[in-house]
Amino acid sequence: MDGVHCTSAHGEKVVAQSAFTYDTVGNRTDQSAVLVAGNRLTSFNGFTLAYDYDGNVTHKSAAGFSQYLYWNSIGQLDSVVTMKNDTTIVRFGYDSQGRRVRRSTATRTVRFIYSGANLVAEIDSATNSTIRIYTFLGTDAPLSVDSGGRKYYYLRDASAGHVVALIDSAGNIKNHYRYAPYGALEDSSESVSNSLRYTSREYDAESQLYYYRSRYYDPSLSRFVSEDPIGLNGGINTFAYAGGDPVNRVDPFGTSIKDYVNGFPCIPKTDGSCMAGSGGGGSSGDDLDPSFAGSEVDDCPKVDANTWDCSPGATTFNPFKTKIAIDWAIACSGRATGCNEVDWATFQRYLADSCMGGFDYSECNGLEAAFATLATTSVPLCQELGENAHSRWQDGDVVHEDAPRLATAEDGSLYGALGWSTGLGFGIGTIHIAHQAFEGDVGLLMNILVHEETHIESAFMLATQSHATSVGNACGTD
Repeated sequence: MDGVHCTSAHGEKVVAQSAFTYDTVGNRTDQSAVLVAGNRLTSFNGFTLAYDYDGNVTHKSAAGFSQYLYWNSIGQLDSVVTMKNDTTIVRFGYDSQGRRVRRSTATRTVRFIYSGANLVAEIDSATNSTIRIYTFLGTDAPLSVDSGGRKYYYLRDASAGHVVALIDSAGNIKNHYRYAPYGALEDSSESVSNSLRYTSREYDAESQLYYYRSRYYDPSLSRFVSEDPIGLNGGINTFAYAGGDPVNRVDPFGTSIKDYVNGFPCIPKTDGSCMAGSGGGGSSGDDLDPSFAGSEVDDCPKVDANTWDCSPGATTFNPFKTKIAIDWAIACSGRATGCNEVDWATFQRYLADSCMGGFDYSECNGLEAAFATLATTSVPLCQELGENAHSRWQDGDVVHEDAPRLATAEDGSLYGALGWSTGLGFGIGTIHIAHQAFEGDVGLLMNILVHEETHIESAFMLATQSHATSVGNACGTD
């Protein structure tokens, strides 16, 4: 691990030591740190920082160094301009699931291909030729990479899964890396181009940032450069990385801290320990059912379109189902006989009916982006309809539609439908959205939300299809 180096005699010697100080909510207070309201760091490690109103770092400067970060309307990093010895510009693009699919510099545009959360290939956009092909054993667990007609293998440490070396098929070391606890390189050498490094995440040399899927991490600051997209649900400090414990914890999605030893996600409290039932290195993990010990309880594959299997041994990552799976484990551990098949079948129905209305992680992000965009439109009616739809979302009244009623794509109802709660009369509506809606952009989701909310709000005024369509078009195109 960091600070430990294997010698030729197979012993160990300490080559570096680090000490850190923190305030009560996990902000680093060493390195001449200066903090202002909202846990925003304005000075640290020789750098001066500026932020926008959303808490995104917009400027980072030091002697002989200046970097500007630009963000799009839904809080994704759009581009970075870095000025040191010369000026470097890098731009990013994302798909509808929020995955980064493009990185462009002055000399090259690289496109990224994914299998779920893992990167599987990099493609040169100009020639459509393959740059690299990756093989993973699991989330952020790279096995090998094919590059330049040769295969190389990753060696990772046993603590937080850092890539410590890249070897060829003959076992020759081509690259090696050693990191400080928060990811700064202490020693390295490279003869093969490689971006998977600290915690096996992608390092961008142009921006000097690590890409953690939902946001970016700066090892020179020991924190993320934007607030947690899930807000305080991820902990009191929305900038902190791994709850201040990068030796034992990782945050592969930028939203869910995981104890690297037992795999349980951790929601940190102000004292750095984990909230009860959320895992981590504290005693809270003792509350979990023993059958879950050491398993990936947040790895939940789909059983069908609206059901996720969070039973022990499941392996497909879906962080929004984590808390429910843990709740189930805790409930079972409180019984003398545990849970039986009938209990699990009942819980599966609960899992399908609740848990953000059956939406997965990326779909939740898409909906939140649609609500946020509606709230900032210049049309007051659109703002109001968006706020009302968001209230339904928070109350669990925005759900997946099994068989969406089809109309036309322009009016927002192609993948949306309206349901009424039985016996409650008009005004208690449920907005139904099909999975296909998330194959489009945020504009389509905005149209769906506004279109269906118009029907609900205008129920007593004999709302018509044309009225919903006209309002939906106005909001979607404004």
